[in-house]
Amino acid sequence: MINPKGGFTLIEVLIYSALLALFLSGALVFVSGVLGSADRLLERNELLSNQELVDRRVRSILNQQNGQVATITSPAPNSSSTSQLGIINHYGKSIVLYTEGSGQLGLTAEDGRSELLTNNRVKVSQFLIEHFSNTQSSSSIKISFMLQSAFYNDLNISSTLYYSLYE
Repeated sequence: MINPKGGFTLIEVLIYSALLALFLSGALVFVSGVLGSADRLLERNELLSNQELVDRRVRSILNQQNGQVATITSPAPNSSSTSQLGIINHYGKSIVLYTEGSGQLGLTAEDGRSELLTNNRVKVSQFLIEHFSNTQSSSSIKISFMLQSAFYNDLNISSTLYYSLYE
């Protein structure tokens, strides 16, 4: 309805303002949801890539090469550890897979070089290594860990890796 003086009434202005506010808030909710989904997807992919890296690195130091097998130095046979896995690889080098207080998972070589397997976007919330051995010639380990997003506490991924070593 147009005023005889050529303007809008107060009711019309309030109705149009309310409709515009409703439209803008709906658009804001939609954009926020899309951006939030993209962030969660990025964090999920980060967790998966860290999980794959840990698996590849542990497999590479435990694999049999030139007829030699990695030897587990800690934890002792038929025991477990929540802090580290000590290995002497097929080249005779000592390597330790460990967790540190900041929730990072890393590898330390005999020469003191350290390599973090997780980054600042991912933290290790659970870590357990179990060493099983029935004979001197065979042993197996079970590595269980849970990686958690540093930004989304409800976003996590758990892994259980089994390795069997035979001489």
